[in-house]
Amino acid sequence: MSVTASPRPRRRPPLRPPLPDEVTPLLCATAFARPDRIRPVTDWLLAQGRACLERLTERLRRNNRLFRLLLLPERERELFSLRDEEEPDPDVLVGDAYARWVLRRIARSDRPLPVIGFDQDAVIASCETGARLGAVRRALLCSAALLAWGAAELDVLPTAGLLVVFPALLWGIFLFDRITAQRSMNRVLERAPSSLGGPGRTPPDESGVAALPYISDRGRRRFLEEDRFLGAGLEVWNPASISVDVTKGGPGVTPGETPHRDDAILALLGMMYGGGRRDPKGFTLTELYERVARDLEREIRFEDMPDDHLPVDVAGIWGTSAVSWERIDDPTWRSLPSVTDGVAPGDTAPDPRLLRPYLWARIKGWSGSLVVSVLVRFTRREEHLHVIVIPQVVAPLVDVVSRLRPVPLRHPLRLLLTALQAAGDVGALFAPLLRPRRRPRPEIDTGRGPVGLREAYSKRRVDDMHMKHDTRQYASLLQRRVFDSVERFLDEHDIDTGEYREATTNAIVNFGVMGSDQQFNGQVQITPFGDHNTQQQQGEGT
Repeated sequence: MSVTASPRPRRRPPLRPPLPDEVTPLLCATAFARPDRIRPVTDWLLAQGRACLERLTERLRRNNRLFRLLLLPERERELFSLRDEEEPDPDVLVGDAYARWVLRRIARSDRPLPVIGFDQDAVIASCETGARLGAVRRALLCSAALLAWGAAELDVLPTAGLLVVFPALLWGIFLFDRITAQRSMNRVLERAPSSLGGPGRTPPDESGVAALPYISDRGRRRFLEEDRFLGAGLEVWNPASISVDVTKGGPGVTPGETPHRDDAILALLGMMYGGGRRDPKGFTLTELYERVARDLEREIRFEDMPDDHLPVDVAGIWGTSAVSWERIDDPTWRSLPSVTDGVAPGDTAPDPRLLRPYLWARIKGWSGSLVVSVLVRFTRREEHLHVIVIPQVVAPLVDVVSRLRPVPLRHPLRLLLTALQAAGDVGALFAPLLRPRRRPRPEIDTGRGPVGLREAYSKRRVDDMHMKHDTRQYASLLQRRVFDSVERFLDEHDIDTGEYREATTNAIVNFGVMGSDQQFNGQVQITPFGDHNTQQQQGEGT
């Protein structure tokens, strides 16, 4: 008789230490990056070659019937070009211009936006060093200009010799600047993120109360308008809105109990004939905010992900328009109450036309390259409770920043490329004389009002397939936690949740909220706002 040993209980593997922060070193290294002067030249040559090839192809298509049949018709080529057209990443600054912009618009801002996903103090410290390097370069250029002017006045060198010596002197200054900046960049990228400055997680606001402005942004797509919160990401997702009647009492069964079948039938009959319901308990929105915030703060655990334990940062923030952001006076700004604590007796609540409370839950994944947020708001109008959940995503950094790597300068080929780049800097020095330009700033920055560093240097959309899957999963988990927390809160206050469950089911079908088994169970999954291709495919499938 053989005895089969009982299987050992499965143990969860020990949690791996959190992955290092990758965003802070890259944003610090951007202060020492220099513009690529070779790429625009090669792009222009390729564009000219492509234009010549298109003209040759068009001539052959008109003169040769067989060649015309082999090519796509003109209308189909236009459709293909429209389909392949993608929204480019925002234009950004690098090097000295980036450092001065950060010091001017971020470090000196009276009311900065909350910081998420990186250490802003370390970035500001690197920008101060980068600005000093730029000041040294400008001082050397001014000295070279004065030296050339003095040589011309004193007739030390002939005009032909001066035209040779002066550009060579400028080239040497730019070469020295590029080598010095590259060494500084190598030191920043090779150091541990913890040694760059302060802690990797900066509080949302020094006063303990954060605020976020919102704007209506059309962007490059003029036919589509997006309402988004500044600082929470450029990628806006479809919001979920649910309304439930909170004046109906729950059934005469204690929540969590499993009643006998006969008792359940009697309770159902009593409800049908106007009896058998309990009186609903009153509650305040502050209590609901506090309960949902407590449930959202639970850590998310995965077994097959690099970040197998993801903390959820939850903060109460006040939402206001970008126009009203600067109009709020300092006493009102400093006296903003906490969203989860409510208004103390004797204090005046903020004007709802200017400020409205939100819960801001954030998940930072992929070593800080991805930040998924949901902004939750509760409103009560007469007997109805309205639940609004707005997901927003901070995409990874733009390619110009994310591709920065340490470069050894001892290789002869690398030194040759650096010398060519310095020659391009000499030509770019005189470019503003031919075409004056405005004060440089990133594309996202309008020049006035609040602006976020992480948001200004992020892509418009997540373009990696695996990262897209994780983004949907994180957003769905946060949404589901909000729905479940509100349902438990209503059950505890003896409020009928049947209508709420029905509304939640509709939200699951329409927005692809993840079910309890952590699988997408809706026909229409949650998608970024304005993703017309995905919405069209979903509509055809439905």
